[in-house]
Amino acid sequence: MNRRDFLRTSSAAAVFAALPFISAHKALATLDPVREGTQVLPAANDVQLGGIFGKMYESGLRRLTENPLNANFVLADVNFNQKRWFTNFSGDISGRFLEVCSCSKDGKCADGHALPSPEFLEEVVDRIVTHQKADGHFGADVDWWEAADLTQETDNAKSMPILWGNGRLLLGLVAAYETFHKEATLAAAKKLGDFYVNTVEPRFCDPKRMDEYSIVSPGYASAYVTCVYEGMEGLVQLYRATKEQKYLDCVRKMANFHEQFDVLPVRHSHGSLSEHEGLIMLYEETHDPKYLARVEKRWDAAVSGGFVNACGSVLEKFFVVDSRDEGCSEADWLRLNFMLWRNTGNDRYLDMAERLLYNGYIANQWPSGGYGHRFIGNDEKGPFSYKNYSQESLWCCSYHCPMGLYDFKRYLVVAKDGGIRMNYGKIFTAPVDVNGQKWVVKSEMKDGKFFVTLDGPAGASVPFEIRKPFWATGVTVSADLSKPVVAGTTLVVKYEHGLRLEDRLLRPLPMPKAGETIPECAVMDGAKVLISKEGNGEKIDDVTLTLADGQLTDAESALTTFKDLYTNEAERVKGHSFLHNVTVK
Repeated sequence: MNRRDFLRTSSAAAVFAALPFISAHKALATLDPVREGTQVLPAANDVQLGGIFGKMYESGLRRLTENPLNANFVLADVNFNQKRWFTNFSGDISGRFLEVCSCSKDGKCADGHALPSPEFLEEVVDRIVTHQKADGHFGADVDWWEAADLTQETDNAKSMPILWGNGRLLLGLVAAYETFHKEATLAAAKKLGDFYVNTVEPRFCDPKRMDEYSIVSPGYASAYVTCVYEGMEGLVQLYRATKEQKYLDCVRKMANFHEQFDVLPVRHSHGSLSEHEGLIMLYEETHDPKYLARVEKRWDAAVSGGFVNACGSVLEKFFVVDSRDEGCSEADWLRLNFMLWRNTGNDRYLDMAERLLYNGYIANQWPSGGYGHRFIGNDEKGPFSYKNYSQESLWCCSYHCPMGLYDFKRYLVVAKDGGIRMNYGKIFTAPVDVNGQKWVVKSEMKDGKFFVTLDGPAGASVPFEIRKPFWATGVTVSADLSKPVVAGTTLVVKYEHGLRLEDRLLRPLPMPKAGETIPECAVMDGAKVLISKEGNGEKIDDVTLTLADGQLTDAESALTTFKDLYTNEAERVKGHSFLHNVTVK
């Protein structure tokens, strides 16, 4: 599965063929800019993202500057200054807030102006460290060595919610330190990291306590497996910031103990996916292939087992059937696919990310710019529709989904093997470092084509490659890409595609014949899953398509896309079937 389609073009005219290209790919760290061997990912804040995803990113960040968010609201999860949701998940709000707002603080919009950033961000950075407990954790006082309150409902539990929140807060503290370089922030992060080293790992990864760890908690969000291992990502980031081996050793011990609980289905997809992000980060630092192999195995099981629906989404519970999605899970699934690609070079992960972005990600964003939950239409086989919105989650998803788009910016175009590779045909401007030379790639769209300009040192040239996505039947380019592209050149790029059908497990179906009816399938237009214009999401809708010259047509009479609904709030909040019973005439 390491075979990837790169665009290699040669013709005097403007139509060129896509040829396969195979190359090695090394593991990468995650700090900006990412660099190992000959591959470099640009720093996210140096990339200006336009189009639909730029609007989603900007509106998501702007939501974090609006009511009810202020310094006291964010700090309430560690100092309890007001009644709040999920009282004991201390660090869940503040940590996520610190992470996304610190990371994106110096970013620019597509038109060059600064991205929205809360005025009270630095106030939170300064105040939060004053609420740390003597043992290093944040939140309510707990005797960590007595029996954990795993039999309590989520709203009444303490220990597990605190561990969940503190895991998010560790990531936030490290991100805040990387942005503001305050020694007090780093000291707090190290003290929290020491809490994991001295307390969490020995207390909650003890083989003698397996009976306790095996308790099925009534609240899936406060369960042992969900909450204990949430700290692994932050511990790796803390190791990267400090190079103190004890933090990486702690992650390794936790990851090894976690393996016996690493199964599908599991009751909390966000927790499971973030744990797998931690495993990939651990692989990047240790180069131990077993950690990457675990994640690839879980990805295969999720996709082949129906845990990922046609829109590229997973559900709030990592089940095939569940009543809602969750923005945090969508963001983790997106980021996990990017992590897998940078460590394997397998383009199936970029394909999955693109499917999710155009469908599940757009469907999850609220008209306010925040993110949260949508109700899902299911039958016994799994999801078939998005229904109305459930909750805007200002306690988690509204922070985590913009963080996913922040990461997306780094994968649009990368330096690779001494050249430049464009992974996504999108609207953006991004700097690319190729062997110490700075290039800037600018991609604009007009009349269904991308105009891609490569600016670099005067007289310089660079090899340029374009990923052929899973949905494209071909790619045409206005130059011969078998030769390096000279600085200042503008390429005209068009991705060719037609309508196609997929089954519920994302597998392509053969082109149907006239008179056939294909039940329970997705109608795909590029990366976009077409959805019903009418209906309420309560059933799999019927649709008729026409077969002309061997291709499906006439979808526009009954179908649209989530992208089309993005600015139409009245239509956006309705139910929309994304699986159909397709009759071909």
